[in-house]
Amino acid sequence: MKTRFLPLLALASAAAAQDFVLPTGYASASGPPLDNYPAARAKDANFDGIILPEEIHAFATVLPTQAPSGVNFMTDCQMVVENGEPVFYFTDSEDGQVVRCRDDNHNGVIDANEAGVFFRFGLNSAGTGGLFAPDTLGVYRDPATNTTRVYAALDSFNATYGRGIYRLVDLNGDGDAMDNGESGLFVAASLGLSVPGVSGPVSITRDFWSQVRVLPGGKVVAYASGAAVNGVLVPNSNPPVYDYSTNIQPEMNCWYGFTDNNGTAVPEVFFNASTLNDLPLNPAFDDPRVPSTSAFPNWDIQVLAQTAQRRCFTRWMDVVPNGGPNGEPVYYFAASYNTLGLGDINLNGQQIGGLVYRAVDSNNNQVIDVGELSLYCNVSTQTYAGVAPISFVNTVANLPVTQFVDRTWGFSADLSGGVHFIYANGGTNEAVISAIDANQNGVIDQGELTMPFYTPTDALGYLSPFAQALGPYFDDFQALPNLLLPGPFPAGVTPIGNGCVSPTSGKEVLMDAFFGGPTVGNANFEVASIRGVPSLPVFPVADFVLAPTPLNLSVFGLPTGCFSYLQAPITLNTVFADAAGVARQPAPIPNAPAFIGVSFALQFVIFDPLLTTAVPYLTTNALQITVQP
Repeated sequence: MKTRFLPLLALASAAAAQDFVLPTGYASASGPPLDNYPAARAKDANFDGIILPEEIHAFATVLPTQAPSGVNFMTDCQMVVENGEPVFYFTDSEDGQVVRCRDDNHNGVIDANEAGVFFRFGLNSAGTGGLFAPDTLGVYRDPATNTTRVYAALDSFNATYGRGIYRLVDLNGDGDAMDNGESGLFVAASLGLSVPGVSGPVSITRDFWSQVRVLPGGKVVAYASGAAVNGVLVPNSNPPVYDYSTNIQPEMNCWYGFTDNNGTAVPEVFFNASTLNDLPLNPAFDDPRVPSTSAFPNWDIQVLAQTAQRRCFTRWMDVVPNGGPNGEPVYYFAASYNTLGLGDINLNGQQIGGLVYRAVDSNNNQVIDVGELSLYCNVSTQTYAGVAPISFVNTVANLPVTQFVDRTWGFSADLSGGVHFIYANGGTNEAVISAIDANQNGVIDQGELTMPFYTPTDALGYLSPFAQALGPYFDDFQALPNLLLPGPFPAGVTPIGNGCVSPTSGKEVLMDAFFGGPTVGNANFEVASIRGVPSLPVFPVADFVLAPTPLNLSVFGLPTGCFSYLQAPITLNTVFADAAGVARQPAPIPNAPAFIGVSFALQFVIFDPLLTTAVPYLTTNALQITVQP
């Protein structure tokens, strides 16, 4: 195996258990060595800042499919909390469907009975093979109706359904949006949508949406990808001069916003950093068409290999609902550029690969106002807007990276303050690069950019859950907030039952385990409650025997849904939750073979001041621990 050295991470990143859900292409239930499993999960369960091979698991092994190939080609993933529990929505472009997954037994993986088809567009129009769409989706939990709205972009010419963005809502609570009145076309050329442009109204006529996301207030934002813009040689020009004005795509290369008025989309220009259209340019970006002193470099590139071609790949965005300094919504933007391998140089000759921007929506109006946008991360080798370039350590080669040889792919931000993207890393060990603003100064400084994950290999090829020869095919992915989802659990740890929902966190409080498994001599083994109340006391209780029937604690004044899973619990001590609501209890396993096979169970009791019940305490589910050799 290659060396896995990583310097000590700064401050917050050292304590964060980074957790990624990675949809994969070329996947099937048969899994390795020939195929990938449909989704992987990579979680830093020992808090050392790097995800080791043993911390990479199959997140989903069996997902529903009717594709003749039997293959799942997973492309995007979005998570939303529904009734206290995270629910994952995936796009499977092989079978033309959206898959809904919920970890009902709290073991940290999606079992076969925990996944279902939320909506199915079907195979190609001939019914003979993959649709290769949808590739992206946005998800919003409507607090007024307690329903989830899924917006899936369909860009296939071979679909029975028309191209565009579809609005999918499970109105009857049966786990899908395939009943009458639950689906409809939301954005499409056929709907006649238009926005004000530089030269007059601009119609949205092309339905090629490469990414869809939803803001905390429910506004849908989607990126309209454009094709290459080819210039026309000006006659008799020497050196050659090309005229691009006749080939500009008026409505493309732009992020649009769509207000959802009960299924009717009201469009606007949300964020435009391109001049290859006829739309207002964000004033913070340089406009090479006119004299400009704007702070940020233009994001259109002159393709060096084809001198008469221009492109824009400003296609990455993610949303953090309460990610600002004062709890404001934050929007992050990035482009899939590099600086070396393909020569992605902008129209002013600047290297613009490796730039990530942040917009803090200070007035929470779902608009990027003047002054709300800043350069957040700079790996371009050049200083822009006073932000110096930084580097990170490639943990495969143990060498610094100052600029990207390969394009970045996939982009995700999480509620714990991390911004992450997939880096092809030479084409062999695809990696996740994480930016965490540990000192909270609004910019990623040297030392705050790391590579916590890459796809490991051995002498035979890639390791499970990835195909041994082909390795994973990543498109987009989901970074989870710190310790949101428990597990996956090692041998000897079994979750039992359910927790009750905390009014403070809005989530079901659950048990988790860290630092390996309950093996003989593991003095570092820990259990913990997650999703609890920050900084308040928590009471671990234990027993050697599980109750034959869970005891309903609501009859004693606790909230509905709280149960005791232990027969005669004994309180161990008092621990305090950290700032993320995680309360950790050491559970060292003695180094004595006599303990092999010994079983005990733990459950935590959590004080929540927002409870209005007679007894203001919550109970987690339980963990049954069996000591392993």
